[in-house]
Amino acid sequence: MNFSIKTKIIAASSIAIALCLAISLFANWKISENVSLYRHIAEVNFPNIRSQADMEKGAILIEAATNMLLDTNNKIEEAKAADAKIQAAIKIFNDAAKQYEALPFLPGEDAMWEKFKGGFWKTYMTSAEKIIALSMTGKEEDHINRDQFAKSTWSKLVETRDAEFDKIQDFQGKEVTTTSAEAMKQTNLLAWLTPMLYATAGLISLALAFLLGTAISKNLMRATELINDSTEKVASASTQIASSSQQLSQATTEQAASLEETAASLEEISAMVSKAAENASTTETNSQQSQSKAEEGRQAVDDMMKSMTDISESNEAIVNQVNKSNQEMSEIIRVIEEIGNKTKVINEIVFQTKLLSFNASVEAARAGEHGKGFAVVAEEVGNLAQMSGNAAKEITAMLDSSIAKVDTIVKNSKSGVEVLVEQGKQKVESGINVARQCSSVLDQIVQNVSGVTNLAQEISRATKEQSQGIGEINKAVGQLDIVTQQNSATSEETAKAAAELSSQADHMKSAVEELVAAVQGRSKQPSAQVYGAADRFGKKTAKQSYAKAS
Repeated sequence: MNFSIKTKIIAASSIAIALCLAISLFANWKISENVSLYRHIAEVNFPNIRSQADMEKGAILIEAATNMLLDTNNKIEEAKAADAKIQAAIKIFNDAAKQYEALPFLPGEDAMWEKFKGGFWKTYMTSAEKIIALSMTGKEEDHINRDQFAKSTWSKLVETRDAEFDKIQDFQGKEVTTTSAEAMKQTNLLAWLTPMLYATAGLISLALAFLLGTAISKNLMRATELINDSTEKVASASTQIASSSQQLSQATTEQAASLEETAASLEEISAMVSKAAENASTTETNSQQSQSKAEEGRQAVDDMMKSMTDISESNEAIVNQVNKSNQEMSEIIRVIEEIGNKTKVINEIVFQTKLLSFNASVEAARAGEHGKGFAVVAEEVGNLAQMSGNAAKEITAMLDSSIAKVDTIVKNSKSGVEVLVEQGKQKVESGINVARQCSSVLDQIVQNVSGVTNLAQEISRATKEQSQGIGEINKAVGQLDIVTQQNSATSEETAKAAAELSSQADHMKSAVEELVAAVQGRSKQPSAQVYGAADRFGKKTAKQSYAKAS
């Protein structure tokens, strides 16, 4: 990625500033750590040491007041005075203990303090209170017990007191020593590391400045070389422009003669193309009419095919209806057969009735006079049964005849309709095939006519485009004539432009010299390439100006 010189300088300066800022922040951070360490010593360790000293002072005062009680001659007034001193000493200890507990404990310090307070100090205070209590009674026996207690227990507590307080004080002393050593270590580190970091930042800044200056110098020198090359190319281009101007003038004269001949030929071609366009237009009209008629014929064939299809569908409907009628006739036959079955049942009933009538007659004959009336009834029942049997036989005969006739009608109707439908179907299929052949032929005719129409349209369109193109060519020829005249004037202007380019090359040469001097910091003679290009350009321009004046 290419950056501007301004961006590079700003980037190098920003890096140097960032390094200095980072070093300053690092130093400030270390100084803050040292301040925190010393603040801890001043605000925690020293107050704790002072509080411990006050607590030890209170313990010593308690010892002194207790010793006063031991030295008294068992006077209550002296005991009360010693007790007042002990209470004052206890207050000193308690106040110092509150100040000590108000500050934060270090790791392990709270456990040590609780052990001291709940162990040694509790025993120490209990023993002192016991001595005071025994001293306040005024009894000789209590004084003796007090003195024995003081020798056996109190003296041992006094001997271990200094050791117990030294444990607490040593803890704070070690903490002060450790914190002070750490602060001194940080101070020494900062004392030699900060100058080293600043020196490193200075070296990095110098290296960046050197690299940046070298890169900018190389870029500017590369630019001056490119400008030198461009100056020579400009001079060469000026020479080519002058030469091209002369060739353009000669070509313009020859082109004017050719344009006159081209214009005459184009007029003849234009007339021929116009005639062809008229013929193509007529052909297109005839083709479109033929295509329209062919389309109508194809539509008629399509209608006929549709009608044949409808006839075929009607025949299918007739066949379906006949089949349906045959099914209904079959249903009638089934009903008649059912009636025949019922008639058989009637015949059976008639037979049973006759048998009963006969049995009744026999029984009436056996009865004699009493059975005459019953015999008459039995005879009438037999007659009725005989009549019912005759009627049932006639019905059965009629049903059999009806079934045979209906079956014959159904078979004859079905076979006749099937023959007629099959013949109609064959004729319809034959008509459909013929219609399809006609439709196929008409489709081919329509396609051929459509192709001819398309070709005629393309020919008509092409001739129109050719006519338009020739018209455009005529216009172009006229414009070329104008351009030819303008080219002559342009040649003169080109020569003037070449002279102007020569002047610009001289100015560019001066600019390059100034740029080189600015980059290298000293004056520099113009390069041989610049002088050579300028001399060649000046000589050629002078020759061309002389030839033009001639």
